[in-house]
Amino acid sequence: MAIENAWRAGIDRLHDDLRQIFGRRLQSVVAYHTRFGLETGSPDAAGTTDDDQVHALVLVESLTYADLVACAATSRAWTKAHVGAPLLLTREEFERSLDAFPLELGAIASHHVLIAGSDPFADLPIDDRDVRRACETQARGHLLHLREGFLEAHGEPAAVAHLVAASVPPLRTLLLNLARLDGVHARSREALVRHVAATVGVPEALMEQVLAVRRPADLDKSDTLRVYAAYLDAVERIVAFVDGWTAQ
Repeated sequence: MAIENAWRAGIDRLHDDLRQIFGRRLQSVVAYHTRFGLETGSPDAAGTTDDDQVHALVLVESLTYADLVACAATSRAWTKAHVGAPLLLTREEFERSLDAFPLELGAIASHHVLIAGSDPFADLPIDDRDVRRACETQARGHLLHLREGFLEAHGEPAAVAHLVAASVPPLRTLLLNLARLDGVHARSREALVRHVAATVGVPEALMEQVLAVRRPADLDKSDTLRVYAAYLDAVERIVAFVDGWTAQ
């Protein structure tokens, strides 16, 4: 998987600095980005502008306050190179975090590039049971947010349109995790829609319509409440599906 040249230059700068700071204590450096798992040219890849930074997961033998001070001293240069603050962990911390953050680390495991050292995900699979529990928490939280947001919007179409638009990024993440739970690495919006329609039984047209919403104005005022009601029903179905999910 290729990294854009600008990202590679920034990551190489980060790697060089980390070698200076940690020396032989530096064990692994992997790069990841929200776009790594998307097909080039897809609507989601083209429209993801909220995060133009590449990120790094860094495993070290030991981590001290002095190491953090040294990293902070050069962190401005990383930001200028469009590299986010690295996720720094000792190997032991990383291993103990797999069951606590299965979705977050699972996303990195699915879409990452090894920069240096050994691949930390090569011999440490994430337990499907942990992923299922985290997916259920995420799905139930999304459902509660949609219900609470509707009340806060007083049921007014314009405010509900804002609610739906704001909910799309976390919905996309939920669907990515749902696909990952089934061992499917969906690489486009169309693939996500096909997967959730086939496994959960929600209408493809509805999910395509909701995922395409980037601004409140993308929803017709006369149709907003109908879309919201159908969307709410779809998320309720997703919650029920995840609650009863068992590995195939």
